[in-house]
Amino acid sequence: MTISHSGYHKHSAYIATHADMPGFSKTDQARLATLLLGHAGKLGKLSGSGKFLDWRMLFSLRLAFVLCRRRADEPLPEITVGQRSDALDEGFEVRLPKAWIEANPLVEYSLAQEADEWERIGKRYKVVYA
Repeated sequence: MTISHSGYHKHSAYIATHADMPGFSKTDQARLATLLLGHAGKLGKLSGSGKFLDWRMLFSLRLAFVLCRRRADEPLPEITVGQRSDALDEGFEVRLPKAWIEANPLVEYSLAQEADEWERIGKRYKVVYA
């Protein structure tokens, strides 16, 4: 009847995996469940799973989660994101205005934590304040 807040992403993934979802193929349902599982928490649970995972989509979802955590109607600054994918270096880059990040130190901390999480699974995550 109740779902713990700390594990809601796991419960959401379980429900998406096992629910009847007309209009979704089993593959699409599995993709959705994987995104729900990976949008919060450690990325290590996904890196070796062998499941289909769109890393760009997951990156976008996790960035939105970090930037909109307060769920306030405050405007976000201009954010530039990029992806690098070559044989030696795969990852993402996020650019934010320095003045905005100085006014939002908890976002800065969360972005640093997010970068560490991506580095743990071997993907570069660079945050630039310009």
